[in-house]
Amino acid sequence: MPSVQDYKLFTNSLDFEKIYKESLSSLVKLYPDIQEFYSKYTSRCIYNKTIKLLYNGSEVIGYAMYSIQNRTLKFHFYYITRKNKNRKFGRFFRDQIFETLKDKVDNLETSIDKTNFCALNAAKKSAEKLNLKFSLKEINNPLFICKQYVCEIRKKS
Repeated sequence: MPSVQDYKLFTNSLDFEKIYKESLSSLVKLYPDIQEFYSKYTSRCIYNKTIKLLYNGSEVIGYAMYSIQNRTLKFHFYYITRKNKNRKFGRFFRDQIFETLKDKVDNLETSIDKTNFCALNAAKKSAEKLNLKFSLKEINNPLFICKQYVCEIRKKS
């Protein structure tokens, strides 16, 4: 049974360290300068405890690092282990994070690789399930190796 837990120092920080190391090969594809990513996002998310961990039973299978700015939830990096990478866990994880933080946020924003059709479809289905508005904006950022979409999921007005 999947569950989502907040990052807590000394409680599950070793689990986060383990899954973070496992995700480095995926992380480097989006952010070639790992040190810059670490100082800009990872260390700040650890300090602010804005990390959610996804468990399947007692095994950590994913994490998300995020921040909240102007009532917008921004995912800095989102990872689920290769053997557990399927729509069931991804959608559950994203839905649980949004449900937990829905009183603090009006929007969810993340970037998705243009060729990652499964992630694009899952984000759209999450928006439908949560009765939210879904939109994509194309970005061409020289810091990204591949072209990305910015995915925005908003509360309907």
